[in-house]
Amino acid sequence: MAEINLLKDSSQSKKSYTLEGPTKSIALSVTIGLLVLEAALYGGLFWYHRNQDNKIVAADRRASEVNLEISKTSTERKEAISYQNRLKTLGTLLDHHLFWTAMMAELERVSLKTAIFTEIFYVPGETQISLGGRVSSYTELGKLILALDESPSFSSISLQSSGQKLAEEGGYGFVLNFSFNPDLLTKK
Repeated sequence: MAEINLLKDSSQSKKSYTLEGPTKSIALSVTIGLLVLEAALYGGLFWYHRNQDNKIVAADRRASEVNLEISKTSTERKEAISYQNRLKTLGTLLDHHLFWTAMMAELERVSLKTAIFTEIFYVPGETQISLGGRVSSYTELGKLILALDESPSFSSISLQSSGQKLAEEGGYGFVLNFSFNPDLLTKK
């Protein structure tokens, strides 16, 4: 009987995968095309990454410029607020300030020209004033008290003390207490 070999020869089972002919050039072209495509893709990614980095740097630069502008504005704003606070304080001070000009003008109007005032004592918030000075005689002191009493701005005039001054000054010293109209000290 003839021998039948159902197993193939080991040399027959090995196939060669080498490319030959036109298949070889097509495979080489496809491989080179894929390499070029991959290089283009990596180049595009590199360009995109570089472009994004440049945008980030530009945005950081703009942010620092804005921060600088804000800090300049903040300094100017703080300075403006400081000036506003000073003006507000000055306004409050002027609104509550005692204006002695009207009081002195009224004292000048009603007092004698020969009377010399040397001191004024006033407690803020009260309507009493103490006035010290000197005159050449008791007659002039009486005329001064009468003139103050006749003024509509002054009332309750009382002589607290009087006496002869020293030789250099001459005359008589006095201290008067009296009430006054508080509107004399307000702004008009």
